[in-house]
Amino acid sequence: RNGTVRAFTGDGVQSNGTVDHFGMRIINLRVHHNGQYGIYLDEQNHIVEGCTVSFNSYIGIDPGDNSRVIGNTIFKNGNDGIEAGRSCTITGNTSYDNSGAGITGNTSVFSNNACFDNGFSGIGSFSYSTVMGNACYRNGGNGINAGSGSTVTNNTCSKNTLNGIEVDAGSTIIGNTCYDNSKSGILAQTGSTLTSNTCNSNTDYGIEMGDYNMTHQNTCLGNGNN
Repeated sequence: RNGTVRAFTGDGVQSNGTVDHFGMRIINLRVHHNGQYGIYLDEQNHIVEGCTVSFNSYIGIDPGDNSRVIGNTIFKNGNDGIEAGRSCTITGNTSYDNSGAGITGNTSVFSNNACFDNGFSGIGSFSYSTVMGNACYRNGGNGINAGSGSTVTNNTCSKNTLNGIEVDAGSTIIGNTCYDNSKSGILAQTGSTLTSNTCNSNTDYGIEMGDYNMTHQNTCLGNGNN
């Protein structure tokens, strides 16, 4: 808590396999210019909160599984800003200018994060995740890439190199705003439901869909194809 960790040849903060580590609290640290991860936590049930993690050679924060990552600032790391495991809560973080994605995670909750100017997607979530209230812009891939069965609500995605939002099969997409993306505003695979989204001024489609999707009250204006 309340310190600086810098210039280690390996990870800045690390817990791994020699003993079980559960429930660690990493709070208000400045972690920068380390040779591998900024923060790497094995096992689960950790909290990483209020840290600034930057200029590390690999991933900024890996919090393990079932952990909370809250209110951190992560930038200019050599891979993903945050790479979370399963069943994490990732909220209120700012992740930008990382070489990989801004934030990734597996079957997790991503809420109220800002992800911009990252090399790949702003947020990349695996199946059955909840992605809500995030702002993802100017990323090198999709603004948000969500796996099958995910719920994606009330996000704003703009000026991304690929789609604003791309979701796999069987997802629910509600109340998002996607504009000025270089491909489609939303790309939804088979069997998804799209409701009350606004997709304007995207280069390709406002909403691009696979088979057997349901759409309700979406607005698409000024796109290349719809």
